[in-house]
Amino acid sequence: MKDTLLEPEGTEAAQAARERRAARRRREAQRRFRRRAACCFLLVAVAAGLCAWLFFSPDPAPAEPPEPPANVNTPPEPSTGADTPPEPSVDTDTPPEPDGTAAPPDSTGPELPAGPDQSGAEEGEIVYVAIDGDALDLEVQKVLNTIVTDGMTRREQARAIFDFTRTSIAYTGDSDKSDWQAGAYDGLTKRRGDCFTYYAVSRAMFTALGIDNLEVQRVGGPTSHFWNLINCGDGWYHFDATPRSSKMPKFESFMFTDAEAADYTERAGRNYYTFDGSLYPERAAGAAEEKAEASSND
Repeated sequence: MKDTLLEPEGTEAAQAARERRAARRRREAQRRFRRRAACCFLLVAVAAGLCAWLFFSPDPAPAEPPEPPANVNTPPEPSTGADTPPEPSVDTDTPPEPDGTAAPPDSTGPELPAGPDQSGAEEGEIVYVAIDGDALDLEVQKVLNTIVTDGMTRREQARAIFDFTRTSIAYTGDSDKSDWQAGAYDGLTKRRGDCFTYYAVSRAMFTALGIDNLEVQRVGGPTSHFWNLINCGDGWYHFDATPRSSKMPKFESFMFTDAEAADYTERAGRNYYTFDGSLYPERAAGAAEEKAEASSND
């Protein structure tokens, strides 16, 4: 508030009045400065807190996994080498037209490439076969070094792969299906995916251990599904490490037969394990457990 009193010029009283007015103006200026500084500091603190919340806030929990997209069933390729599976289509249950590469129904299936050279390996010794792609090969061997030991049979190695893949990868319902090696690498490094991921990770480890394996795809049904066909030396068996919903019927999907696949499909519906058997080698008829017990009793 301005001082309205007029003081005589040159007097001591006038000089004192001017000094008081100057001091008052300085105090008011200082108060205004402090208020503005406080407002600026508050705005900066709020902005910094918002940025930190946006940057460090956890990702939202994944939604209920949707069903994987459907695709066309196509002839598989043996997987002891580096090859690329066909790119899946969406929502179709029509098998592809024969292209002359698949074996006829009365054949024993596609010719398999030779496995790893075991001539210099002793019984029970692990011989790794390198997979194309140094990064994938490194991830595969890191896992195998922790789950597979010398002296294991082929079937015991397959069981170790089944247990690891089924329990170490989270089902999220989606994956990149353009290349099985990319799917395997994502599964081993990110530890999440869908049925294609479980199939690809299993395939990578089977291939590294020299266990013959093939890709199997569902025919028909509302969605697609991938699993493996493996041969540990006692015939071809189905192998599916993908976990199922608790709402589905219970089933042990480690080394099961065509008959067991058909029985589960009848109980589960949705063409669960429906596939074109003419595209694959003749499968074993007996349960893997029975054959393992029979061989151990010999």
